[in-house]
Amino acid sequence: MFKENFVRLCNQHGESPTVVCKKIGITSSAFSKWTDESIPRQATLIRIADYFGTTVAYLTGVVRVATR
Repeated sequence: MFKENFVRLCNQHGESPTVVCKKIGITSSAFSKWTDESIPRQATLIRIADYFGTTVAYLTGVVRVATR
């Protein structure tokens, strides 16, 4: 769910996941390792949520609606 939501948000903002990762200081190899069972650490989730103006709960699938 996380990776799917991340990619969806990237697409909605007209940016590739690789570009977004670079902008927020995440390696593209870290992105390639994310799965539904393996998500980023809390600090990284917070950076991603802040970048997109959403919540960690949305990113991880706890909440189904983005805040923005």
